[in-house]
Amino acid sequence: MLAVQVVTPTRIVFICSGNICRSPMAAALGERALREAGIEAAVISAGMLGIQGSPAAAHAVEVMREIDIDIGGHRSQGLSPQIAKLSDHLVVMSPIHRSEILSRDPSLESKVQPFWRFATPSDRFEEIADPVGMDRAAFLVCRQDLEACLDGWVRHIQALHRG
Repeated sequence: MLAVQVVTPTRIVFICSGNICRSPMAAALGERALREAGIEAAVISAGMLGIQGSPAAAHAVEVMREIDIDIGGHRSQGLSPQIAKLSDHLVVMSPIHRSEILSRDPSLESKVQPFWRFATPSDRFEEIADPVGMDRAAFLVCRQDLEACLDGWVRHIQALHRG
């Protein structure tokens, strides 16, 4: 009799405020980086404000398209208790997101990962700044800040997968 091993993908949620700028960009970058690293993952994004069905900010779509990532079909969603409970990793863009998640459910603490702390050096950022309402240049800086955190975060996820 053959043993069948079921591999469940790692469930990752990137979280920001409205789910129209930082978290959709981070999720798309993270999904691509994990795929390139050979890590099976289900990656989504959500926002703390509960905004439902809004598209990604136009400048976010533009700066992601420049690196061949299309987030044009993105629609915002709020972080529900169900999504939070079912996730393996809740990757936040700001200390306020972490605080809000833990005020709603302290049992989620082990899942919450401050994305900015994965940059090198680890104290490079205090958060990933929100470019909402700003010009294209602010969104480009945001994307670059997200990219600066990506390698360290992927190494962290790889280490967790190795056990």
